Amino acid sequence: MRRLLFAVVAVGAVLNIGSTFAQESESKLILSGHTAGVPGIAFSPDGSLLASVSKDRTIRVWSSTTGHVEWEQQLEGVGQGITYSADGRWLVTNDHDWERVCIWNTKTTERVLKLGNEQSIRTQAPVLTDDNRYLVTGTLNWTSDQGSLTVWRCTVNESGASERQFNADELKTFPGNISDIALAPNNRKIAFAKPSGDGRKQELYQWDPTGTNEPQRLANDVIGAAQFINFTPDSRQILVVDANLCIVTYDVQSGNKLASFSTLKKGTVRQPGEYPTYTIHKLDPHGTKMALTSFSTLGVNLWDVKNGKLLYSLPEQEGLVYYFAWSPDGRRLAVSRSDGDITIWNIAKIEGVLADLELAP
Repeated sequence: MRRLLFAVVAVGAVLNIGSTFAQESESKLILSGHTAGVPGIAFSPDGSLLASVSKDRTIRVWSSTTGHVEWEQQLEGVGQGITYSADGRWLVTNDHDWERVCIWNTKTTERVLKLGNEQSIRTQAPVLTDDNRYLVTGTLNWTSDQGSLTVWRCTVNESGASERQFNADELKTFPGNISDIALAPNNRKIAFAKPSGDGRKQELYQWDPTGTNEPQRLANDVIGAAQFINFTPDSRQILVVDANLCIVTYDVQSGNKLASFSTLKKGTVRQPGEYPTYTIHKLDPHGTKMALTSFSTLGVNLWDVKNGKLLYSLPEQEGLVYYFAWSPDGRRLAVSRSDGDITIWNIAKIEGVLADLELAP
């Protein structure tokens, strides 16, 4: 235990000695340019690009290695989320203030489809299956229960007609506010969350959106904001954080809780009803490490999800953490913030430095 604590403290000291170290070691790349918070980022399938959507009403696509802006487009509303299709041909964006989901051609940079009724309601976390056949979107209204989960059947037109390249028809809906959606890597199930009405707690569900069964509720005490549901790479388990700040694992087939461990320091006493403002957490592509916002929401903690140990902490920076994106190979972690900056941390290099210092977690 002393060894682990020393490693965590030492890592914090190494990473906090300033930007000079980061630049010299090439451990991080800072992307500056957005003039407002960045609530959504996504690596391209090959990891060469990072797409971002901002409250400044812009999309930007950056080189993830140089930080060069490859292209930029204006949004009609305040950006909320963004995701790549598995083949890299499309970007899906959603709005903070309106029921609006847009599909963008990544080659021409043109918007080819707009979905939604454009009513005043937040659109949440769209997910697109790997074969581009189904799109799942959600809406959220914190003042009423007027949101819904919508499944769209999609088709791609290869004829080249700009406005008809990508088509989507509404297949089914599930009523209720939706706060997050995640797609299983095998594309067979989604998990989603709904506010429970008890403070910041959420209800967690899993569902086959193309089947006939109703969604199955797994828990009613999940917490998070915008990004807090994680499938393991084999699609067999779901990881979330509960109201006691424990990382909890659920079995997809049975719906049973399998394991949990606390992310609080030993001996920490929390008062009843004391919840963090929000948490954001993202499992890496290998299913071994989870990035989790610190209690201050200014820093990032890396946890080993198999043994429940804190590996190390990335330093706190200005601006609340808004979103995480792991590169497809799991070697880099992008962190976007409320001040508009995006930092791409080279996790492989950082862990190499720790190993050289004999402080490998």
